[in-house]
Amino acid sequence: MKKIILTFSIVGSFIFSSCGDSRFSGFEKTETGIYYKIYKEGDKSQVIKEGDYVFFSQIITNENDSVIDDSRKIPDNQKPLVARIAKSSYPGDIFESFRMMHPGDCTSFYLRVDDFFNKTNKQPVPSFLDSTSYLKFSIKIDSFYTEERVKKIEKEIQAKNEIKLKMYESIEDSLLNSYLTTNKINVKPTKSGLYFIEKQKGSGPLIKAGDEVSVEYTGMLTNGKIFDSSTTHNEAFTFTAGAKQVIEGWDEALLKMRKGSKALIVCPSVIAYGRNGSQGVIPPYAPLVFEMEVVGIKSAK
Repeated sequence: MKKIILTFSIVGSFIFSSCGDSRFSGFEKTETGIYYKIYKEGDKSQVIKEGDYVFFSQIITNENDSVIDDSRKIPDNQKPLVARIAKSSYPGDIFESFRMMHPGDCTSFYLRVDDFFNKTNKQPVPSFLDSTSYLKFSIKIDSFYTEERVKKIEKEIQAKNEIKLKMYESIEDSLLNSYLTTNKINVKPTKSGLYFIEKQKGSGPLIKAGDEVSVEYTGMLTNGKIFDSSTTHNEAFTFTAGAKQVIEGWDEALLKMRKGSKALIVCPSVIAYGRNGSQGVIPPYAPLVFEMEVVGIKSAK
């Protein structure tokens, strides 16, 4: 069964008043059209409001109780679900439903399929659902963080990250110089800081911006640790030179190469991945080393 991915946000005051009619047995109906049933009440002294982050678990079914999504089955490292309370998309939506609840509450809601998908998720109704039917959301609120607490935590994390970034920045020059000294690299860097060491001359014209090139490569940190290589992909990396599809150091180096050229290049972080690094594999402010071989060129017209 297909899963429904939900994005929650909530705002405004909710009038929790019951109407007489109910399409679903045992459920009450609010003035804004939400059918609800409370199974367990939590701590009513804790009010969830706009900007808060709610931690919860849920089961989503159709009107026939066929399960569409069950958060109990997701991996433990993805639990619990979390939603930021932001602006409601229409009166009586899932966001208002969340605002009816408190930490510790266990509640079920029925919401119209077409409203939920078209107005809340901004996507078409899946083909396996009747747009005029209802979805049943059975939700348990575990806890929530206030917006103020989240901002404080984010500020503390940012401060710690800035300290780490300054540490990485402070050691970049020593890492770079140590690598150059250890490997007896004496070439002068270009204006950008690129060290280009030609290992094998190629043939034919120099690569120019716009050419499609195929490159075999191995990328390393200055300590020799390999973080990527074309050999692991079983094919050369093909892209357009000079089109900013690769790091700046690569674009600059390739314009010095021909088909068959081999080179070792050393890139300071400013022409590599900078202060952010990449995907937890390349640290911030990391100078990088690449072994490169141009194995194919298709000239731009």
